[in-house]
Amino acid sequence: LGGVLSAARSFRVVSVGVSMKAVRESLPGLALTGVAADLGILGDFGRTRFGLSFRNLGKAGGYRLPGLYRVGGAYQALEGRTHLLLAMDFEATNAGDLNAFNGLEFVYMRRYFIRAGYKWNLADRSLGGLARLVHSPANSYEGAWHDTPQGLYYGALFIDHRLPAKVL
Repeated sequence: LGGVLSAARSFRVVSVGVSMKAVRESLPGLALTGVAADLGILGDFGRTRFGLSFRNLGKAGGYRLPGLYRVGGAYQALEGRTHLLLAMDFEATNAGDLNAFNGLEFVYMRRYFIRAGYKWNLADRSLGGLARLVHSPANSYEGAWHDTPQGLYYGALFIDHRLPAKVL
């Protein structure tokens, strides 16, 4: 059992959101209950966007929750029916992990999507990547983010091709 209370406010170029949540974790012989907060800030400056988020700020049963801190930015290099988006994020955890994420999305005529990116673990210098080619039937472009079992997509949900790649 848990609950979430969220609030958000949008100003001219900055949006701020906060969530408070009840947390309960149970393991055999141990049950912990606590309260955590998430905080996010998004700056939209036309073609350039910046974001900052803090997740799982709080404690449960006297133990610090696994916090996640992220800062990133994106630049819309091309706009319209054909567009190019470049993005970069840095992520840190209170366990000491530090990762960098880079990616791009190229959309041709709002019908063909090419997305590629990589994650670099800065602590152990490992590198992993993913590339996707997505085809959208005519007139199905939604222009919004969608969370699917295959991943997070911007645009249509019709996925014909997927090309995963991992670099070690």
